[in-house]
Formats: sequence, structure tokens, C-alpha cells
Amino acid sequence: LGVANAAIRDLATFTTEPDEAELGVPDGPQLELAIAAHKEIQLQVQTMGFVAGASIAGDLPYASAGEAAKMMTLLEQGLAATMADPGLPTLALEALAELRAVAIQHLLARKADLPRVVTLTPPATMPALVLAYEIYGDSGRAFELAERNRIRRPGFVPDEPLEVIVD
Repeated sequence: LGVANAAIRDLATFTTEPDEAELGVPDGPQLELAIAAHKEIQLQVQTMGFVAGASIAGDLPYASAGEAAKMMTLLEQGLAATMADPGLPTLALEALAELRAVAIQHLLARKADLPRVVTLTPPATMPALVLAYEIYGDSGRAFELAERNRIRRPGFVPDEPLEVIVD
């Protein structure tokens, strides 16, 4: 999930500045045309990144509603920024608007079905088995609790904020 999120973000936020010396064209109209072409290529790569991201976002294995919400925010903000580019053709703008609506609706539905992650602070240092029983009513989830919070000694969970999945 992290790799997919990073790949979508990296593709979708692709930016470069044209190096006029490397473009290999003289000053004047040819240089202006080369810079405009560079800007168009950059816009196309960003658009492709969000289209690809939206197409795979619905199939990613989200562990919590928060993870789905992060992806939804990335796609929504990125698509909005791409759609605001004045160089985007009208047909592409309409297609991206429809894609954004469908992706957001799908991720909202997925998010509603996923567990939420909340922060909880135990009243005192206690074993993960006891804490899991108090939180979930199931001491068998102690390993999950220790793993999620990277607790080295599950027999002594400190009274510090912990991430807990709420079903």
C-alpha cells in the first residue's frame, strides 16, 4: 500500500524545469515551442499518474479507514490541481472530473466498510494480553496490538498513546 501510494504521488507530482541549453534549440520561437512542449509533456505525465492511481486505488488492500482516506485525499487534491491547469483540453477535463467523482465515491464506500484506527492511552503499564482483553474482549488480539504499536516487550505495554483498531 505504501509503495502504491508513493508511486501514485511521485507520478502525479512529476515536475521538471526545461534546461534551455539541453533543449538544443536557438532562442526565439523554436525555444518557446520547446518549452511549451515540455510543459505539455509534464501535464500529460501528471494526468497519467492520477488516472493510473485512480484505477488501482479501489483494489488496494487498505487495513483501515484512515489509509483509504489518505489515498482519497491524494487523488482528490491531485486531480483538482491537474484539472485547474489551463492547458488541459476540455474533453480531458470532463473525463478527469468524472473519474474523480467515481474514485471518490468508490473510496468512500470502501472506507465505510473498513475499521477505524483510534489513539488510546492505557491507564497504567500492563501486559498486552490484559490490554487486548479490555479493548477488544479478546486476549488473542494481543499480538496484533503489540505489532501495530511496535511494542518490544508485550508483557509491559507502557501507559503511552497506542493505535488501536476499532471494528
